[in-house]
Amino acid sequence: MDKKTILRRIKSEFPDITWESHRFIDHGWDHHVAVLDEKLVFRTPKRFDRGVPREFHDEIRLLKYLKGKVKIKIPGYRYVSRDKTLAGYEMLPGKELDRKLFKRLKPADKKAAAEQIAGFITSLHSVPRRNAMRFHVRLEDEVKLNASLIRSVRKKIYPKLNVRHIEIINEYLKDLDDSIKKVRCRVLAHNDLTGEHILWDGQNKRMGVIDFSDRCWSDPAADFAGIMEYGRDFVKRVYDLYMCRKDEGLLHRAELYYKRISLYMMLDSLDGLPCTFKQGYEMLKERFGI
Repeated sequence: MDKKTILRRIKSEFPDITWESHRFIDHGWDHHVAVLDEKLVFRTPKRFDRGVPREFHDEIRLLKYLKGKVKIKIPGYRYVSRDKTLAGYEMLPGKELDRKLFKRLKPADKKAAAEQIAGFITSLHSVPRRNAMRFHVRLEDEVKLNASLIRSVRKKIYPKLNVRHIEIINEYLKDLDDSIKKVRCRVLAHNDLTGEHILWDGQNKRMGVIDFSDRCWSDPAADFAGIMEYGRDFVKRVYDLYMCRKDEGLLHRAELYYKRISLYMMLDSLDGLPCTFKQGYEMLKERFGI
């Protein structure tokens, strides 16, 4: 769907909405995102495969359920199209908390950020399974997914790497496989809690989280993986404040998942998604320290 069509759909579905300026956020993989007058955010899926419209509507319903259960700001959809494939919410305050912005935060702000992230993850992970399943949350089979990852890495990535890097990744994949098989606790996870989806309102010292499209019932370590980009000391602070069940391998798995993102990026690039093999390779070298 092109950008003009999206704007026409917004006007057709919600004729009372007017705007003077607009921009599109293009770095997302799953949704087209239009921002109107820096006040309203509209999302629509990029694909309309079987089940995708329902998944999008289930995300909206889940966010409504979570609204009174988490203390940070999350999207609250006010506008939903008749076919449930286009929806909008009032833009949350703040900027994406990427590594550059995080490094500029004062110590007191980093402390506040850790407390708010820990509170959010605790609240999310406390949602009972029976409640999460009302919104058709995907059940993640980590063992099966990891077996598929190993096959793909060996087939598609190894031919492009040198022997030393292959040896390092082989050792890593064995550690990952062993660690995943020991997971006993699973929770409702955001599953993409990275700087792109964490907003920091510097004026009010408040945090927001957006884009719950990858939500699933999975290993709690998944929600510690993305924030590894802020440094291990910060993650340890969040972990200490986290009030749900902890196991001794949680932070180790989070670090393994953090490294795994580079492998998925390389594979995604080979499948034609909007990233490059070089980007994934540079991320791999940084996160694996090679």
